[in-house]
Amino acid sequence: MVINMSQIRNPFFNRHRITDPAYFFGRARELERLYSAVATPQCVALVGERKMGKSSLLTHVACPAVLESFGFDPALHLCVYLDLEGLSSARRDDFWAEVLDSVATQLPPGDMSQTLQRQLDAGEVRFLTARRSLRRIRDTGLEIVLMLDEFESLARNGQFEPDFYGELRSLAGELGLVLLTASKRSLYDLTYENASTLASPFFNIFSEMPINLMSETDARQILTGLSQNAGVGFCDDEVNLGLELAGPHPFFVQVVGTHLFETPGRGASRPPEIREVIRKRFAAEAEDHYRYIWASLDSSEQSGLLSLSHASDAQLKGLRAKSLVREIEGRPAPFGGAFAAFLERERHKQQSTLGEIGGASSDLTGKTLGAYRVLEPLGRGGMAEVYK
Repeated sequence: MVINMSQIRNPFFNRHRITDPAYFFGRARELERLYSAVATPQCVALVGERKMGKSSLLTHVACPAVLESFGFDPALHLCVYLDLEGLSSARRDDFWAEVLDSVATQLPPGDMSQTLQRQLDAGEVRFLTARRSLRRIRDTGLEIVLMLDEFESLARNGQFEPDFYGELRSLAGELGLVLLTASKRSLYDLTYENASTLASPFFNIFSEMPINLMSETDARQILTGLSQNAGVGFCDDEVNLGLELAGPHPFFVQVVGTHLFETPGRGASRPPEIREVIRKRFAAEAEDHYRYIWASLDSSEQSGLLSLSHASDAQLKGLRAKSLVREIEGRPAPFGGAFAAFLERERHKQQSTLGEIGGASSDLTGKTLGAYRVLEPLGRGGMAEVYK
């Protein structure tokens, strides 16, 4: 008996960087812009919140089959992906050694590959050594795309001083090396937050590309495409249920796809009791992620989320940038139905806390009211008390 594993294995297993192009869907506009940068050449900074798919997008750009589909010859392009989170305490020489090591593994067998390997085996690799090697590679007709993920890790590393970023900038100018970075914060913000390391001329060579919530079309592609690849595709009713719960958030679409796939009845409209099972299972897995999001927000962002209809333009702008709010029929709303339900629970918690405090004691010192902590009374008069 032959078992078709593609029809058994849940295809919605990706919770981290997607490395297999068969599991990547959507982001066509972003891919076009990145490949335009490769062709030009230009430097682009991908900026977006965690779990938006920045790492997966960079990885997909480097895939030979995808390169070829956009008209590039994979044999003439070296796409070097580096996860800089592992270099948060590294030295500058470690960075250049990592770059050359990644380049060496992609070069065809021959003198160039052997020369690079000997340089790496000899010990420390400094910038001038790396530049000479990259220039020789460029002169053979190969184009190099250097993709730097988790770029904040370098910006916060005091061992990477301003002249290091000058070195990177010089490679882009002199060799035409394409730099693609991915970070949660913009390079502009990182520069001024880490003035002792990042130098302002560095971010001037980049154009910024926000990576936010997906379009609903892209989110549908994930649910329909992955389920069809596994044998039995989701029907429209199942896809609509998934999008109602998760919204067009790439990470939560994967999560809801998992529970749609594993719950009995795949490929047809689910009865109410099964829909409720899917809702509960999705909410249980998503809860910790929602709590992490909530805890990372400041008091203004939290209050804006809890009352979107009264949020200021500045609050809404910030919440959209964090991919927490989308537009539904021209009005701001939480990105997904399950997240909206989480926010409703948070709202009730705050109201309950206020009610308990008001009934239990007239002294609010030391109490927590939503995102605020009461420190001390400032004054009292009439029917009111003022606290700091």
